[in-house]
Amino acid sequence: MFMIRYNAAHPGAESDIFPHLERRKPMKSSRTPRLPGASCLRAPKGWTGKVATAGDCYRFCLTSPHVDVVLVSTPKTVAQVRENLAALEKGPLSQDEMTWMRDLGRAVHG
Repeated sequence: MFMIRYNAAHPGAESDIFPHLERRKPMKSSRTPRLPGASCLRAPKGWTGKVATAGDCYRFCLTSPHVDVVLVSTPKTVAQVRENLAALEKGPLSQDEMTWMRDLGRAVHG
C-alpha cells in the first residue's frame, strides 16, 4: 500500500507516481485529500469562483482510477459526516467539476 499526497493543489502524483505503479498495482491511498490548510473551504486570494467542500475534495481523489482509498479528515460533527457521505454518494466528478477543481487547486497552490 502506498499513502500518497494527492489533491487538486498537489496533483503531481498523476505524473510522478501513478504511472510507475501500474505494473505492480499496489493499493494507493490519498492522505491529504483536502486542499492545504482547509483551503477547499474558503476562497484563495483572487479566486472568484465556487469554493469546494470537503466532499468535493474527497470526490476529486476518488475520481482518479489510481486511488483506491481516501483517508477522511476527522469530521467535527455528525452533520459533517452526513455531508461527506452525501457528497460521496454523488460518485466521481464530472469533467466540468474536474476542470473547476484543478483550477481551484492551481489558485490554492499559487
